Amino acid sequence: AQLMPPIDLRAQVEENSRVELSWHKPFMISDNDISHYKIYRSSSMMGSFTLIDSTRNDEYTDAPPLNVSTMWFYYVTAVTRFGETPRSNVAMVNLTGGGNIHGKVEIISRPPTTATVGVLYTYQVRAIARDSSAVLTFYLVRAPAGMIIDSTNGLIQWTPTATGWFEVKVAVRASTGGSDDQEFFIRVAGGTNATVSGTVTDSTGAGIARVLIKLFEINRPHFVYTALTDSSGFYSISYVDAGTYFARAVPLGGGYYPQWYNGARNLRDATPVKVPDSGTVTINFVLRPYPVPQTYTASGSVTDTAGVAIKDATVFFIRARAGFSGHVSISGEHNGEMEDDEDFNGIHDSMHDSLSSDDSLWGDFSFEHESRFVTKVHVDSLGNYSARLAAGSYIALAVAPGYTKQFFDHKSNFLEADIIVLTQDTTGIDFSLAPISLALGEIHGQVIDSTTGVGVRARLLAFRDRWRHHHPGDDSDDYNRRGIAFTETDSTGAYAFTNLADGEYIILAVPVGPYAPSFYSTSGTTLRWKDATPVSVNGNVVTGIDIYVKPIATTSSGFTSINGVVLSGSVGVEGALVFASSIDNSTIAGYAVTNAQGVFEISGLAPGTYTVIADKPGYETPSSTTANPGYNPDGSPAPSTANLSLVQTPLSVSDPGTAPVKYVLEQNYPNPFNPTTQIVFTLPKNDRVELSIYNIIGQKVTTLINGEMSAGTYQITWNATDARGLSVPSGIYFYQLKAGNFTATRKMLLLR
Repeated sequence: AQLMPPIDLRAQVEENSRVELSWHKPFMISDNDISHYKIYRSSSMMGSFTLIDSTRNDEYTDAPPLNVSTMWFYYVTAVTRFGETPRSNVAMVNLTGGGNIHGKVEIISRPPTTATVGVLYTYQVRAIARDSSAVLTFYLVRAPAGMIIDSTNGLIQWTPTATGWFEVKVAVRASTGGSDDQEFFIRVAGGTNATVSGTVTDSTGAGIARVLIKLFEINRPHFVYTALTDSSGFYSISYVDAGTYFARAVPLGGGYYPQWYNGARNLRDATPVKVPDSGTVTINFVLRPYPVPQTYTASGSVTDTAGVAIKDATVFFIRARAGFSGHVSISGEHNGEMEDDEDFNGIHDSMHDSLSSDDSLWGDFSFEHESRFVTKVHVDSLGNYSARLAAGSYIALAVAPGYTKQFFDHKSNFLEADIIVLTQDTTGIDFSLAPISLALGEIHGQVIDSTTGVGVRARLLAFRDRWRHHHPGDDSDDYNRRGIAFTETDSTGAYAFTNLADGEYIILAVPVGPYAPSFYSTSGTTLRWKDATPVSVNGNVVTGIDIYVKPIATTSSGFTSINGVVLSGSVGVEGALVFASSIDNSTIAGYAVTNAQGVFEISGLAPGTYTVIADKPGYETPSSTTANPGYNPDGSPAPSTANLSLVQTPLSVSDPGTAPVKYVLEQNYPNPFNPTTQIVFTLPKNDRVELSIYNIIGQKVTTLINGEMSAGTYQITWNATDARGLSVPSGIYFYQLKAGNFTATRKMLLLR
């Protein structure tokens, strides 16, 4: 039999440019059969790999020479009593952490983003070219009136004459070919001498460090000043424009409730603060600590698809708001729980600055690193586990060597992971993991800030083309090679998908921090999956799949919101991305992820008119809508509603030569089911379609589809809820398809 390679090789850059390697033993080979592992290294993916060492452990620390390369590639093999295995996947590290050079020239400097009326603003643009003989020419593509740049040395100078936000785009061109550009906003203050300062303490008077202070100006809603408390709890913000502000304190280290000034939990109870033209205004906060939380037991099991216990599995429980970077609405929570009051939007949005010099905090936001947001538990010899957790909402992830990762409830897409609201001891949080089929395909790349070129931490999904083409119940080896793969970047933004079956993949990056998600595209940042560039894998390693993500526009920061629901027919679409952008689509103001009911809320917005779009792989995107959130006369938020609809993409439209010839309604899968099942039907021509669910006495429970649909094969999910979104009881149900003169009905069984 063919030997299996070591699996899931990972490489992480640690202190002093050391590289930490870790992997899992080959599938179906015991530890006693392994003599040792060999570690190979190369400075080029296409170059020859050199054996650098061997070890009996499943981890290794390397110190590659910096004077040779900053990009290194690794693989390992296992020497067993049966012989040496094939190589593992290839893991890549970038020792600079500064992003990949995406052209022959690259801007490597960061611009100052604040200025003052009447005070000279300067920015020295620095760029490097691959060819040291290249002559660089700098120029401004977009700039406010009066701004100039020295075309030879890149020095930008400007004396602002008015307050506000000003957009700048600077570019550089090399004489030997290649160019790069950089976009950013400058916030210009009024030049007043006012300072806002204060302390953040607990009830004993002890200072609290790393508390994010935000000042929201009521009359000029696009202005938000920020500061971070020092080790004594002190903060200071200089050159604050005169006006009326709401102030908010967000503790980044946890342990305390966030707070509006003065002691308010909610904005409606906040006390506005007037800042004069000069002088110092003191705003102090006294934060209340979280009470000792009520705890409950969450339990379940991890098995393979045959029901056999997986003894070395690990289950991670992730705070739901942390897992979704604060961008999901959670129903069913109770006011006063820690989860409700933790400001995950504020915490994640602070990452762009606060984490730039503290990579250790990345562990707080990785699904597979135990932290204050993540609880880790191992299964026992029978595959069972039990975790004691604080009350709140969670998503759960099961991981085991040799098996695909799975989110609860049987989801491979973390955006669709079921949210577990823990208000009592809960059991039945079970996982059924599919074994990883031998596949040699890999995709490597980096998630990069489109404005600075710096790597961005993110979670990624790879959607394989055939995820849209399989039929429920298809247990073929081809389908079991995963339709959706999940991975996370390292601290430099580098990522790797391994064990990929042949096919074309669409890659989505969901950043951790103040960035909008983006699909991979050769044209840059891409919000719609239909505009993504597919990545072809054919048993090979594909590198350089860099995904550029846009920062959330700071010019749109405020405290109003847009909310609504995304429907497909009458059913909420779970895990869709909803974006709010400027009317001309030049900037992204915020985004949200829909929950199980399709509900979303995009918070932290300034008043204005926004374009709102929804997108999810497998769905056609209709025309967008607009929303106009604002503030009430008293300064409180006046949210806007924007409801959207998506139409599911036919499963087989891209399969050449397989145009459907008749109407078909297939048996649902799984059946019996709990809590969701898939219904597949085929239309030979465009038609008006109604797909409805009935109970055993013939009463209509809900309508899943009611509208015009194109010819093709469709897969629809029913989540065992009625038209009101309420869960239905166990029992026999019927689903009926009406299309033109065609009618078909089938039976299914829900077992809770």
